Amino acid sequence: MLVYVKIGGGWVRNEASIANLTTGASVTASGTNGGWLVGGGVEYALTPNWTGKVEFDILTLADQTGPVIIGRPDTFNLDRDVRTTRFGINYKFN
Repeated sequence: MLVYVKIGGGWVRNEASIANLTTGASVTASGTNGGWLVGGGVEYALTPNWTGKVEFDILTLADQTGPVIIGRPDTFNLDRDVRTTRFGINYKFN
């Protein structure tokens, strides 16, 4: 059995468009944001050639707040933590 932890960085490319269908006003934005990644997993040998694994990662990006439509007091809030869980089966050739 292999137990592991990983720490590093990651980034996300963002693109968003928001439109008010009543007034026709719209806002478009894009950008790239980076943050810290932390994760870990377990890999277990099922047979000499087959292993199974499970892994969990969290990529923490800065939260964002901004106007929804120009000229209105509404705002949006985005929690920007990306959580992933992966399961896998591997075959190792001799």
